[in-house]
Amino acid sequence: MGKKREAKEEEEAQPSRKEQGRGKDHAMSDDGWREYQKLVLSELRAHSERLEKISEQICGHGEELAQLRVKAGIWGALAGTVTGLGAYVMSKLT
Repeated sequence: MGKKREAKEEEEAQPSRKEQGRGKDHAMSDDGWREYQKLVLSELRAHSERLEKISEQICGHGEELAQLRVKAGIWGALAGTVTGLGAYVMSKLT
């Protein structure tokens, strides 16, 4: 366990391959990375919240659409019934 910990600490102490190829001016400092990391995480949370709201809205629209389909079916059945009764009455009167 101690050897693994020492190896890990040595890895963390050494600059990464990216940092080795760059000068010190181009390497991102730990503070800069932490700030950027916080920014990225906050943006991900904001996008997640927006996606949840959009998902809720889509579900709501689906329910409204189902209600409209039922209403359209009822009105269609009623119109068909009235037309059929009218035709039946007209056939009996003539």
